[in-house]
Amino acid sequence: MKVLPYINILSLDVVLGAMSCSVLLGRTWGVIPSWPSVVLLGCVVWLIYTFDHLNDVYRATNIPSTRRHHFHARHFTKLIVASVIVMLAGLVLLFRVDEQVLRLGTGLLILVSVYFLMLHFLPAKARYHKELVIAILYSAGVALPALSVQISEFTSLQLQHFLQLAGIALGNLLCFSYYEYHTDREAGFPSLLELLSTEKRRYFLIVLLLIQLVITLVSFIGHGSPPVQAVFALMILVLLGLILYAEKITNTDTYRLLGDGVFIIPLIYLIIF
Repeated sequence: MKVLPYINILSLDVVLGAMSCSVLLGRTWGVIPSWPSVVLLGCVVWLIYTFDHLNDVYRATNIPSTRRHHFHARHFTKLIVASVIVMLAGLVLLFRVDEQVLRLGTGLLILVSVYFLMLHFLPAKARYHKELVIAILYSAGVALPALSVQISEFTSLQLQHFLQLAGIALGNLLCFSYYEYHTDREAGFPSLLELLSTEKRRYFLIVLLLIQLVITLVSFIGHGSPPVQAVFALMILVLLGLILYAEKITNTDTYRLLGDGVFIIPLIYLIIF
Protein backbone atom coordinates (compact mmCIF):
# COMPACT_ATOMS: atom_id res chain seq x y z
CA MET A 1 0.00 0.00 0.00
CA LYS A 2 2.93 2.34 0.53
CA VAL A 3 3.77 2.02 -3.16
CA LEU A 4 0.33 3.13 -4.40
CA PRO A 5 0.74 6.84 -3.55
CA TYR A 6 4.02 6.97 -5.49
CA ILE A 7 2.43 5.23 -8.48
CA ASN A 8 -0.14 8.01 -8.40
CA ILE A 9 2.38 10.81 -7.80
CA LEU A 10 4.42 9.66 -10.81
CA SER A 11 1.23 9.41 -12.94
CA LEU A 12 1.92 5.73 -13.65
CA ASP A 13 -1.75 4.89 -13.04
CA VAL A 14 -2.69 7.45 -15.69
CA VAL A 15 -0.21 5.85 -18.09
CA LEU A 16 -1.63 2.36 -17.51
CA GLY A 17 -5.11 3.80 -17.87
CA ALA A 18 -4.30 5.45 -21.21
CA MET A 19 -2.81 2.25 -22.60
CA SER A 20 -5.78 0.20 -21.35
CA CYS A 21 -8.33 2.65 -22.78
CA SER A 22 -6.52 2.50 -26.12
CA VAL A 23 -6.69 -1.31 -26.21
CA LEU A 24 -10.34 -1.23 -25.10
CA LEU A 25 -11.29 1.23 -27.85
CA GLY A 26 -9.41 -0.87 -30.38
CA ARG A 27 -11.28 -4.00 -29.31
CA THR A 28 -14.58 -2.09 -29.43
CA TRP A 29 -13.82 -0.82 -32.93
CA GLY A 30 -12.78 -4.25 -34.14
CA VAL A 31 -9.05 -3.59 -34.53
CA ILE A 32 -5.91 -4.59 -32.63
CA PRO A 33 -3.43 -1.73 -31.98
CA SER A 34 0.24 -2.73 -32.29
CA TRP A 35 2.08 -3.08 -28.97
CA PRO A 36 4.83 -0.56 -29.93
CA SER A 37 2.19 2.11 -30.61
CA VAL A 38 0.45 1.40 -27.27
CA VAL A 39 3.73 1.49 -25.31
CA LEU A 40 4.74 4.65 -27.19
CA LEU A 41 1.42 6.16 -26.11
CA GLY A 42 2.30 5.36 -22.50
CA CYS A 43 5.69 7.07 -22.87
CA VAL A 44 4.12 10.18 -24.39
CA VAL A 45 1.38 10.41 -21.75
CA TRP A 46 3.94 10.11 -18.94
CA LEU A 47 6.14 12.77 -20.53
CA ILE A 48 3.21 15.17 -20.96
CA TYR A 49 1.96 14.74 -17.40
CA THR A 50 5.44 14.89 -15.90
CA PHE A 51 6.45 17.94 -17.93
CA ASP A 52 3.18 19.63 -16.98
CA HIS A 53 3.84 19.02 -13.27
CA LEU A 54 7.46 20.13 -13.55
CA ASN A 55 6.32 23.22 -15.44
CA ASP A 56 3.80 23.98 -12.68
CA VAL A 57 6.54 23.72 -10.05
CA TYR A 58 8.95 25.81 -12.09
CA ARG A 59 6.43 28.60 -12.73
CA ALA A 60 4.72 28.54 -9.32
CA THR A 61 5.07 31.60 -7.15
CA ASN A 62 4.53 29.31 -4.16
CA ILE A 63 4.84 25.52 -4.41
CA PRO A 64 1.39 24.04 -3.63
CA SER A 65 0.99 21.92 -0.52
CA THR A 66 0.00 18.81 -2.50
CA ARG A 67 2.27 15.78 -2.19
CA ARG A 68 2.57 15.55 -5.98
CA HIS A 69 4.00 19.05 -6.40
CA HIS A 70 6.34 18.71 -3.42
CA PHE A 71 7.63 15.44 -4.87
CA HIS A 72 8.26 17.02 -8.29
CA ALA A 73 9.94 20.02 -6.69
CA ARG A 74 12.17 17.86 -4.48
CA HIS A 75 13.16 15.49 -7.31
CA PHE A 76 13.11 18.04 -10.12
CA THR A 77 16.54 17.12 -11.57
CA LYS A 78 15.98 13.36 -11.26
CA LEU A 79 12.65 13.63 -13.05
CA ILE A 80 14.28 15.63 -15.84
CA VAL A 81 16.81 12.81 -16.28
CA ALA A 82 14.02 10.22 -16.20
CA SER A 83 12.11 12.23 -18.81
CA VAL A 84 15.14 12.18 -21.12
CA ILE A 85 15.44 8.39 -20.72
CA VAL A 86 11.73 7.87 -21.46
CA MET A 87 12.03 10.22 -24.43
CA LEU A 88 14.93 8.16 -25.83
CA ALA A 89 12.87 4.98 -25.34
CA GLY A 90 10.06 6.65 -27.24
CA LEU A 91 12.41 7.46 -30.10
CA VAL A 92 13.43 3.80 -30.28
CA LEU A 93 9.77 2.77 -30.42
CA LEU A 94 9.22 5.18 -33.32
CA PHE A 95 11.20 2.78 -35.51
CA ARG A 96 8.84 -0.06 -34.54
CA VAL A 97 5.55 1.61 -35.45
CA ASP A 98 4.01 1.82 -38.92
CA GLU A 99 3.75 4.86 -41.18
CA GLN A 100 0.15 5.67 -40.24
CA VAL A 101 1.04 5.94 -36.55
CA LEU A 102 3.89 8.30 -37.42
CA ARG A 103 1.60 10.43 -39.57
CA LEU A 104 -1.15 10.75 -36.97
CA GLY A 105 1.35 11.00 -34.13
CA THR A 106 3.21 13.84 -35.82
CA GLY A 107 -0.01 15.81 -36.15
CA LEU A 108 -0.82 15.23 -32.49
CA LEU A 109 2.74 16.15 -31.48
CA ILE A 110 2.38 19.48 -33.28
CA LEU A 111 -0.84 20.18 -31.37
CA VAL A 112 0.81 19.28 -28.05
CA SER A 113 3.79 21.53 -28.87
CA VAL A 114 1.45 24.42 -29.68
CA TYR A 115 -0.34 23.81 -26.39
CA PHE A 116 2.85 23.99 -24.33
CA LEU A 117 3.97 27.09 -26.20
CA MET A 118 0.66 28.71 -25.34
CA LEU A 119 1.15 27.79 -21.69
CA HIS A 120 4.62 29.31 -21.74
CA PHE A 121 3.72 32.64 -23.36
CA LEU A 122 0.19 33.25 -22.14
CA PRO A 123 -0.29 34.91 -18.75
CA ALA A 124 -1.83 32.74 -16.04
CA LYS A 125 -5.19 34.51 -16.20
CA ALA A 126 -5.50 33.66 -19.90
CA ARG A 127 -4.93 29.92 -19.43
CA TYR A 128 -8.40 28.84 -18.27
CA HIS A 129 -8.53 26.50 -21.26
CA LYS A 130 -5.91 24.19 -19.74
CA GLU A 131 -8.18 21.38 -18.48
CA LEU A 132 -10.24 21.27 -21.67
CA VAL A 133 -7.20 21.15 -23.96
CA ILE A 134 -5.50 18.44 -21.89
CA ALA A 135 -8.69 16.33 -21.96
CA ILE A 136 -8.97 16.58 -25.76
CA LEU A 137 -5.27 15.85 -26.36
CA TYR A 138 -5.36 12.93 -23.93
CA SER A 139 -8.36 11.37 -25.70
CA ALA A 140 -6.81 11.93 -29.12
CA GLY A 141 -3.66 10.16 -28.02
CA VAL A 142 -5.64 7.25 -26.57
CA ALA A 143 -7.60 6.82 -29.80
CA LEU A 144 -4.55 7.13 -32.08
CA PRO A 145 -3.16 3.54 -31.88
CA ALA A 146 -6.54 2.06 -32.77
CA LEU A 147 -7.23 4.58 -35.55
CA SER A 148 -3.80 3.96 -37.09
CA VAL A 149 -4.66 0.34 -37.95
CA GLN A 150 -8.24 1.03 -39.02
CA ILE A 151 -9.04 0.56 -42.70
CA SER A 152 -12.50 2.16 -42.79
CA GLU A 153 -13.28 5.84 -42.28
CA PHE A 154 -13.84 7.45 -38.89
CA THR A 155 -17.43 6.65 -37.85
CA SER A 156 -20.00 8.61 -35.84
CA LEU A 157 -19.88 5.93 -33.11
CA GLN A 158 -16.12 6.36 -32.81
CA LEU A 159 -16.61 10.12 -32.55
CA GLN A 160 -19.12 9.52 -29.77
CA HIS A 161 -16.66 7.30 -27.88
CA PHE A 162 -13.93 9.92 -28.31
CA LEU A 163 -16.15 12.72 -26.98
CA GLN A 164 -17.28 10.56 -24.06
CA LEU A 165 -13.69 9.78 -23.10
CA ALA A 166 -12.76 13.46 -23.43
CA GLY A 167 -15.69 14.33 -21.17
CA ILE A 168 -14.52 11.85 -18.54
CA ALA A 169 -10.96 13.19 -18.74
CA LEU A 170 -12.29 16.75 -18.35
CA GLY A 171 -14.41 15.69 -15.37
CA ASN A 172 -11.35 14.05 -13.83
CA LEU A 173 -9.24 17.20 -14.17
CA LEU A 174 -12.02 19.47 -12.88
CA CYS A 175 -12.52 17.20 -9.85
CA PHE A 176 -8.88 17.73 -8.95
CA SER A 177 -9.21 21.47 -9.55
CA TYR A 178 -12.23 21.45 -7.23
CA TYR A 179 -10.33 19.72 -4.41
CA GLU A 180 -7.16 21.77 -4.90
CA TYR A 181 -8.81 25.08 -5.78
CA HIS A 182 -7.27 27.15 -2.99
CA THR A 183 -3.74 25.72 -3.24
CA ASP A 184 -3.80 26.07 -7.05
CA ARG A 185 -4.96 29.68 -6.78
CA GLU A 186 -2.22 30.51 -4.28
CA ALA A 187 0.33 28.99 -6.66
CA GLY A 188 -1.08 30.91 -9.63
CA PHE A 189 -2.52 27.87 -11.47
CA PRO A 190 -5.64 28.77 -13.53
CA SER A 191 -8.77 26.65 -13.78
CA LEU A 192 -12.14 26.76 -15.51
CA LEU A 193 -13.71 26.62 -12.06
CA GLU A 194 -12.36 30.11 -11.32
CA LEU A 195 -15.01 31.42 -13.70
CA LEU A 196 -17.70 30.21 -11.26
CA SER A 197 -18.60 31.39 -7.81
CA THR A 198 -17.80 29.19 -4.82
CA GLU A 199 -21.33 27.80 -4.39
CA LYS A 200 -21.73 27.02 -8.09
CA ARG A 201 -18.56 24.95 -8.62
CA ARG A 202 -19.89 21.82 -6.95
CA TYR A 203 -23.26 22.01 -8.73
CA PHE A 204 -21.55 22.59 -12.07
CA LEU A 205 -19.47 19.41 -11.67
CA ILE A 206 -22.46 17.36 -10.51
CA VAL A 207 -24.54 18.48 -13.50
CA LEU A 208 -21.63 17.91 -15.91
CA LEU A 209 -21.07 14.34 -14.66
CA LEU A 210 -24.80 13.56 -14.53
CA ILE A 211 -25.21 14.63 -18.16
CA GLN A 212 -22.34 12.36 -19.13
CA LEU A 213 -23.87 9.50 -17.12
CA VAL A 214 -27.25 9.91 -18.83
CA ILE A 215 -25.60 9.92 -22.28
CA THR A 216 -23.70 6.76 -21.33
CA LEU A 217 -26.82 4.97 -20.08
CA VAL A 218 -28.81 5.95 -23.18
CA SER A 219 -25.96 4.68 -25.36
CA PHE A 220 -25.85 1.44 -23.36
CA ILE A 221 -29.55 0.84 -23.88
CA GLY A 222 -29.28 1.85 -27.52
CA HIS A 223 -26.58 -0.76 -28.18
CA GLY A 224 -23.80 1.82 -28.62
CA SER A 225 -21.14 -0.75 -27.67
CA PRO A 226 -22.52 -1.83 -24.24
CA PRO A 227 -19.17 -3.06 -22.77
CA VAL A 228 -17.36 0.24 -23.30
CA GLN A 229 -20.44 2.15 -22.10
CA ALA A 230 -20.48 0.08 -18.90
CA VAL A 231 -16.81 0.94 -18.34
CA PHE A 232 -17.49 4.64 -19.01
CA ALA A 233 -20.44 4.57 -16.59
CA LEU A 234 -18.29 3.14 -13.77
CA MET A 235 -15.63 5.79 -14.39
CA ILE A 236 -18.22 8.57 -14.24
CA LEU A 237 -19.81 7.16 -11.08
CA VAL A 238 -16.45 7.20 -9.28
CA LEU A 239 -15.89 10.85 -10.24
CA LEU A 240 -19.44 11.71 -9.22
CA GLY A 241 -18.85 10.07 -5.85
CA LEU A 242 -15.73 12.20 -5.37
CA ILE A 243 -17.83 15.35 -5.67
CA LEU A 244 -20.85 14.15 -3.69
CA TYR A 245 -18.66 13.02 -0.77
CA ALA A 246 -16.01 15.72 -1.06
CA GLU A 247 -16.46 16.90 2.53
CA LYS A 248 -15.46 13.48 3.88
CA ILE A 249 -12.25 13.01 1.89
CA THR A 250 -10.94 16.55 1.32
CA ASN A 251 -8.08 16.21 3.83
CA THR A 252 -6.69 12.93 2.45
CA ASP A 253 -4.95 11.69 -0.70
CA THR A 254 -7.92 9.42 -1.39
CA TYR A 255 -9.35 11.71 -4.05
CA ARG A 256 -6.10 11.52 -6.01
CA LEU A 257 -5.94 7.73 -5.87
CA LEU A 258 -9.61 7.40 -6.82
CA GLY A 259 -9.57 10.21 -9.39
CA ASP A 260 -6.63 8.85 -11.36
CA GLY A 261 -7.68 5.31 -10.53
CA VAL A 262 -10.80 5.62 -12.70
CA PHE A 263 -8.56 5.09 -15.72
CA ILE A 264 -7.55 1.70 -14.32
CA ILE A 265 -11.15 0.48 -14.69
CA PRO A 266 -10.61 -0.31 -18.42
CA LEU A 267 -7.54 -2.37 -17.43
CA ILE A 268 -9.60 -4.33 -14.88
CA TYR A 269 -12.23 -4.97 -17.55
CA LEU A 270 -9.62 -6.21 -20.04
CA ILE A 271 -8.10 -8.54 -17.44
CA ILE A 272 -11.46 -10.03 -16.44
CA PHE A 273 -13.00 -10.30 -19.91
